[in-house]
Amino acid sequence: MIKDLVGAVRTSSYELPGQKHVFGKANFQDSENAGDCMSKWVASNPSKSKEQERSFIKTNKSALKGGYITAAQQREYAQAHPDIKFPPRKSMIGVVAKVPYQGPYGVPSDNPADGGQVRGLIEADFTSFAHTGDNYPDLAHKKKKGAIPNPRPTRASSGHDKRNKAAGDEGKAPFKMKKFLAIEAKVSSNA
Repeated sequence: MIKDLVGAVRTSSYELPGQKHVFGKANFQDSENAGDCMSKWVASNPSKSKEQERSFIKTNKSALKGGYITAAQQREYAQAHPDIKFPPRKSMIGVVAKVPYQGPYGVPSDNPADGGQVRGLIEADFTSFAHTGDNYPDLAHKKKKGAIPNPRPTRASSGHDKRNKAAGDEGKAPFKMKKFLAIEAKVSSNA
């Protein structure tokens, strides 16, 4: 057992590492080297442009125009003319597609050739609304079946209604129950 020493630190019971030892978690590299993969920038290799393919349809049509009718003659013509190919494909990168909607029903609404007539048709510019009162029947005299009457007032609502109060009611003392008439009010209600 190691005893306490007054005024000094208790001596260690085990061997401490030397001065060059670094305390903390050891930093081990991962076995897959993920840090190397993430720190490198690998650019992609662009694919080669496609070569034009032979167009056998165009070859056969031009052979027929040239008078080569049989299959053997057409084969000889195709071997003699290997340069008949499809036209090169155009790249669609950077090409903005045409907007499909050009107005209602595919008709441009502000087309100067039409004089802007489609917009006018939709907004009813060519309609006069002067005779619209004649189109609808007058239903003012017709009674509706099952109509609910207006609610009647209750006693409380008629008491609160200022139209029901007479001109002399303002000076009248507020209502007080008979058993409380002898008791004086502690708070004045006349403010």
